[in-house]
Amino acid sequence: ETQANAFNEVPCAVSGELVAWDEAHVDHAPPWTFKAIVDAFVRDQEIDVAAVQLAGTNDNESQRRFVDADLAQRFRIFHNERARLRILTQAANLERCR
Repeated sequence: ETQANAFNEVPCAVSGELVAWDEAHVDHAPPWTFKAIVDAFVRDQEIDVAAVQLAGTNDNESQRRFVDADLAQRFRIFHNERARLRILTQAANLERCR
């Protein structure tokens, strides 16, 4: 766990550059990237992706979520068991996505 300095900044996990809370991006550290977690969940649960209903896909909705509460809970548990989140600068996160 990294502690913030007196200016509430923490080092970027990739570049080491100090990043303020309001400029930070949160990233899933490899090998358990978000895509890897989703792909593993789909395989593990033998999910037919085409049959999964999502909410939050309409105009002016910015967060997608499962309609099925049980599926959402199973994914939340699966994700939390694997995800290792880290703080990055915007530049480091966008570079990683290229």
